Amino acid sequence: MRIDTLIFDFGGVLYFPPQGQGLHRWLKFLGLREDEKIMDMIDDPLNSTLFWEIMRGTVNENEFWQYLVKKWHIPKPIFYLFQNKLKAKRNLNNYMLSFIQKKCSLYKTAILSNAGNNTRSLMENSFKLDTLVDKIIISAEEGFAKPDKELFHIALSKLNSIPKQCIFIDDLERNIAAAKEIGIRSVLFSDSQQTIDAIEKILLEEN
Repeated sequence: MRIDTLIFDFGGVLYFPPQGQGLHRWLKFLGLREDEKIMDMIDDPLNSTLFWEIMRGTVNENEFWQYLVKKWHIPKPIFYLFQNKLKAKRNLNNYMLSFIQKKCSLYKTAILSNAGNNTRSLMENSFKLDTLVDKIIISAEEGFAKPDKELFHIALSKLNSIPKQCIFIDDLERNIAAAKEIGIRSVLFSDSQQTIDAIEKILLEEN
């Protein structure tokens, strides 16, 4: 069956947020290193209750940041500087974005992201990704987060697509496994060229 839809993860595929030592320096700078919940969310997000509450929208991202700013007395200029770092276009994976641009006239395209409720603003206002893809689906807006199968079905419905006609790209095995379980062809992202080659191979085989 002909592939007509390409669905891309955001963080770790199209966007590389600060992580590792750089992120820990920022946390120390902001005064958050002593907050156990924050450190758990950063160091082991998949096992962090707070992380999943933000991803599924039960914790509002704006309220979360306002709480931290107030609790830890973070000067607003420092906090805004940190937010601007997150919005820097150098965090984008331009190689993958160029690939999407080449394909967007031939296929339905979407971003399917586990993200808080602020992320749409980042994608649309800072990065203008809404001009590149047909749909942007944010977990916090839908109440489900990958690997919840409900989120994949929401994406399929918004795109008017069926699983066998889709390719899904993500950097986490658990999300790839969930997509495959409902019949979506999937590619695990490890680097841009490997991912593009794998997508092109599927397109050649199926189309």
